[in-house]
Amino acid sequence: LWARTQGLAAELGRARADAERLAEELKAARDECRRRKKLVAALQLMLQANANHYHKCQFCDKAFMNYAYLQSHVERRHQEVTEGERQKKRRVEKLEDELEGLRDQLKHTQGDLQNEREAQALLSQKEQEAHRERERGVREWQERERKAVHGEVQRTREDLQREISVLSEQNVALELTPYLWVFSHVQRVQELGKSRTEDDMAKQNNSLMALKEQLHKQITTCNTKMQSLQNKHEREKSQMQRDLDSLHDSLSNDQKAMSTQLSELRRLVKERDALIREQKRKIQGLSSTRVEKITSEPQIESEEEEEEEEEEEAEEEVNEQESFISQQKDCPGLLRELRASLQNALDEKLEGMGVRQGARGISQQVLLSSLSVLRAQRSQATSRHARLPTIRRRLKRQLEQRVQQ
Repeated sequence: LWARTQGLAAELGRARADAERLAEELKAARDECRRRKKLVAALQLMLQANANHYHKCQFCDKAFMNYAYLQSHVERRHQEVTEGERQKKRRVEKLEDELEGLRDQLKHTQGDLQNEREAQALLSQKEQEAHRERERGVREWQERERKAVHGEVQRTREDLQREISVLSEQNVALELTPYLWVFSHVQRVQELGKSRTEDDMAKQNNSLMALKEQLHKQITTCNTKMQSLQNKHEREKSQMQRDLDSLHDSLSNDQKAMSTQLSELRRLVKERDALIREQKRKIQGLSSTRVEKITSEPQIESEEEEEEEEEEEAEEEVNEQESFISQQKDCPGLLRELRASLQNALDEKLEGMGVRQGARGISQQVLLSSLSVLRAQRSQATSRHARLPTIRRRLKRQLEQRVQQ
């Protein structure tokens, strides 16, 4: 279409140039005709002014009474002049015909150009309308995709919050389990004073074994749940990654608007990974702590008494502690106060070791450094309190005596 328009424009330019040339030739011919007409009119006036009314030839000295004779004379004697006039007249007529044809051709070309312009304007209008329709469709699709992604992000956020709350409750329960076990063990030790048969010792051993098995089952169950959560998380993560990749490819025009939501979703996924790893680390640490506490009881029972004098001093301290416990035994808020005090002491100790209150987990490096600090503190406490092993042996002996009775 553009090439055709260019060709028509070039043809129109050539036609205009020919028309200008023919107009100049026509103007020159008209000027010549006008000059000759004036000359003929002057001769006619001269002939009319003469008394004889003769017609003189302008090319020679002859004169005629009738103009027809003069015309015949000119055609016969001055044929070259008349032939030139005829040729000039024919040329002028031809030029006028060509000029008229060029004018018609120019009008036809202008009509074609006008039709082409109208067709091009109509086509451009249709293309603009189609482009606007496509843009409207793209905007609607982008809005639907944005709402879908927002809903998916909201649902994922709610799922993560629910899982975090469940894991937090499980973590709190696991953190309180060692304290509850200590309280139950103390209660069982107090009840041992009332039981004096070997069957009760067997029951105690059976209960310890059952507790170990239950702990093992809980650890296995927690590991299974953790593995299932990790698998589910990996599937969800891969699915989210595929969805994010597809959305990233399709929403190139909305990349800036969607980048914030994508980064938020990736941050939630990373937080979920970190939370799962921290919960798994806490479960493993708590399980190992409980096993150490359970296995430490037989080791305490297997120690022997060596120093009698230190045992007597330790016995006095133990008696004082037992009297205090017996006085506070009937207090209904003892367990609650003891739990609160233990929790506060644990929080203060953790803050002293660099773990802030409310933290959901610690890194492996912080864990190793904290364990080394705890070992050093235990060794220092043992060195400062030399009667600590004696107190342990004294408690062990009293427990054996109560069991034998």
